[in-house]
Amino acid sequence: MGRVRVKGFASPDGKLDKNNALAEQRAESVAGMMSKTLNRKTKNKKQKASEWLVEKLPYEQQSQTEDWMALSSAIRSSGDLADNAKMISVIQGSGSNTDKQMALNKMGTSYTVLAEKYLPTLRRTQIEYV
Repeated sequence: MGRVRVKGFASPDGKLDKNNALAEQRAESVAGMMSKTLNRKTKNKKQKASEWLVEKLPYEQQSQTEDWMALSSAIRSSGDLADNAKMISVIQGSGSNTDKQMALNKMGTSYTVLAEKYLPTLRRTQIEYV
């Protein structure tokens, strides 16, 4: 028998600890919606929706904080970023996440387009049956 996997994601901009919390909150929000849809009845008001789901069905929750692979893919498929190759080189480089963020921020107009058009699409939740 398979299981439901809910994955929360955050874009790779901002502080790592905040992105961790955002990705987890996204997944937990979907778990809450799923538990309401399944008519959750519990006496424990402090129990997280994800904990309730684990008890009721094969379920797992994950968070992927900084989705650099999805960002790289979005940049590759874009036609409106002047610095595509340079951005991909930064992302695939050996620098820390902070170093990568700082290098991308220095790319002026290309970073503005990236921040307005592509980064928001990385802030998401996926539901999979595995």
